Amino acid sequence: SYAVEMCFNLCNNILDKSILIIGAGQTGELTLQNFTKKGCKQIAICNRTFEKAEALAHQYNVKALRIKQIPEIINNYDIVLAATSSKSYLVTYSMITPDSRNRIFVDISVPRNIDEKISAIKNITLIAIDDLKHHINEVSLRRHQALAMAEKILNEVKDDFAQWMSSRSLLPV
Repeated sequence: SYAVEMCFNLCNNILDKSILIIGAGQTGELTLQNFTKKGCKQIAICNRTFEKAEALAHQYNVKALRIKQIPEIINNYDIVLAATSSKSYLVTYSMITPDSRNRIFVDISVPRNIDEKISAIKNITLIAIDDLKHHINEVSLRRHQALAMAEKILNEVKDDFAQWMSSRSLLPV
């Protein structure tokens, strides 16, 4: 997922970082899967329905938390990713305690679940779904450009090969 890739790009030694995933739906599970595939171990997942978080935690060998614990535990994590359909903020400005650690908050929820005001807090990077869309568009553009270049090279090689083949048919055996 692009959200996980952006975290890896922004974070040194991400394997040593603690990660909280808020939401155990399809997107939350995909994100959890991507973090674990990349070797991240210090992961917790929380959900409105604790049983769903618990099932995923058991499946991926991570910690399950109750969503009501967010205010108490949010400052323990280096990376927080929200992927829910909640209609209100689950992470608010007042919950965040500034400290010297660089922390990343990723909000891929619609509507937003992380208060945008936290981006004003020192050492906090907030990535929202709009930022991810911009990143995806840039990557897509680069891929299209690379594809056009590859097609050009293939056509040149194909033409050279066709000329070589036709020249071989003219040579005596």
